[in-house]
Parts: sequence; C-alpha cells; structure tokens
Amino acid sequence: MNQNDYEEARCLYKKYRAGQFSMKKEGEYDRYAAFNVPSDVEEKWREEMKEEYIKKLETEVRRDLIEAYYGALCDLLPMFSQDIDLRYYLLQFIDNRKSQLDSFTLLLIAEKLLRGVEKHKWNATPDVRKRAKTVGMRVLEELLVNPITVADEYRQLKYLSDDTLSDEALLRRAKADIRHFRDV
Repeated sequence: MNQNDYEEARCLYKKYRAGQFSMKKEGEYDRYAAFNVPSDVEEKWREEMKEEYIKKLETEVRRDLIEAYYGALCDLLPMFSQDIDLRYYLLQFIDNRKSQLDSFTLLLIAEKLLRGVEKHKWNATPDVRKRAKTVGMRVLEELLVNPITVADEYRQLKYLSDDTLSDEALLRRAKADIRHFRDV
C-alpha cells in the first residue's frame, strides 16, 4: 500500500471509528476493504484513536465536545475488550469532572455509559459492569436533586430546541432513564 492509500484508508477508518457497520451503511466499506489493511495496522490505528480521544477529553472545555469524545471512547470499548484501564478511566472521568459539567452533558454521558452496559459493550468483569451501572445511575439520580444547567454551546445548536433543553424536559428524561436502566 502506497502512502496515499495508507492515509486514505486511515482517514476512513478513523472517520467511522473503526466501525465496519457504519462504513457499510454509508457505502464506504468496499472502498475501505479494497485497501486490504492488515489487522495489525488497524490495531495500531485503534490505539491512536483511543489516545487521541483521551488527550482531547483531558484538555477540552466545550461541554458538547467533551460528550462527543466520551461517546467516541465508549464506542471503541468493544474493540478494547481486554483494556480494563480504559473502562476505569471512563468511570473515573465522570467522578473527576462531574462538578465542571452541566446537567445536559452529564445526562448524555450517563445515557452513553448505561446504553453500553445494556448492550454489553462493557464486556468486562461483572464487577466493572456493575460499577459502570452504579456510576451512570448515580449521575441520573443527582440530576433530579441538583439545579439544572445547560451549557451555552448546546443552546446555540439549532437542532436542539428550547423544549428539549428545558428543566422539565431534562428531568423527565432523567426519570425515564432511571426507570429504563434500573433493571439492566
């Protein structure tokens, strides 16, 4: 594979977060597959993505991007089935940054965390899955008793209406999530 092909394949791989399903859905899989990328190269790219997202998560201040990078790391979990440190990092991140995040970001992060547990993306020990569920549920429960805040960057997004970001809507969503994820 020449350097141009290597870079094009790498860009596609990272664009779709290593997800063949997404590549197929967008009609890009055949193009990517034609590069015939060895699995050890894909493994290297996954590790690069993980490190990039962790670095961005540590330095980012915009809440919408924090949620996006956190979500990207959660999406990578199935590809890092043996990486217990990544799972602990994601859990510790919430505890470390919770006081700096607005209610909407925390809600999105808790939902991502709990959906991962529900869909078995947290393919780790039962103790780690239990801790992930506990952390996610605790965040949702704290949203019910603390003042609701929404970062300005979310209010500027045209696809999020004021109704979606209202205190009542966020509280309803948190309560519905608690009911849904309680038995996961």
